[in-house]
Amino acid sequence: MSNLQTKIKTDTWVTVTWSKYLQVIENLDSEKAKCYYHNQKYRIEMSPLGNKHGRYHALIMLTINIF
Repeated sequence: MSNLQTKIKTDTWVTVTWSKYLQVIENLDSEKAKCYYHNQKYRIEMSPLGNKHGRYHALIMLTINIF
């Protein structure tokens, strides 16, 4: 038998109580996630790309501007 876990909605506001929000963020796998709670709604933002990704774009833009 397989373990089924409910998938947490990310990048959208979800209505929950404060205690449920605390449960969700305690069980969150990623430590790079940004979590917000306001007016009984929470939002979790997952960033799949790191700082290196932004540096690559800056290098490409600089190269294009030189030419």
